[in-house]
Amino acid sequence: MMNIAENMTNKVTEGVEIVVPAPAFEGNSMNVSTDVNYFSITPDVLSPWNTEIYRVDNGVLAPTPSPCSSLTISFEPYKPSETSPVVLSEELQLLQRAVLIGKMSDKAIEAGWRFYENGIVFDEEQNASDYSITSQVADNGLQVILTIEQVTTTPNEGDTISFRYVASKDLPTPPFTDAQGQFTVHYSQDPQIGVRRPQL
Repeated sequence: MMNIAENMTNKVTEGVEIVVPAPAFEGNSMNVSTDVNYFSITPDVLSPWNTEIYRVDNGVLAPTPSPCSSLTISFEPYKPSETSPVVLSEELQLLQRAVLIGKMSDKAIEAGWRFYENGIVFDEEQNASDYSITSQVADNGLQVILTIEQVTTTPNEGDTISFRYVASKDLPTPPFTDAQGQFTVHYSQDPQIGVRRPQL
């Protein structure tokens, strides 16, 4: 039997580290970790876009977000122990995933901002062959959901995902089609996410 377990704690200091726990066994069941974190995003036409993280402590989401100067996601490797001697195949170890949910801030919503298409474009040089990255827009363009999974190996110092948020202040009502009129799409500066799978 396989369950999905959410890890609802993140560490907020000058930078943010999200640790996706290794799979764990409980009797004949295996818990596969999905780490979910929430962010507040405020676009701007002229200034750098602002991204903040909602701190989570023991499953409780903070009512207001905190600054997030940098973000690193660590996928904890599974290690057999005396109490759990099972050796996992690489396929099962790769079921860990990190889900990042970016929400337009109240200020952005009041100004009419919405994410466009998939909400994110990746750097042309981004090499994502060692893991899977997907993005999708939800809540009529007010949320972007980024999922990182299937992380096999990374360099010792980790890898970097480079991307840009994509949004507009004058989008027509979804679904977005050019036939509904012209609108301007804005790109954020180039934020980065560090991804690492420490080696045993």
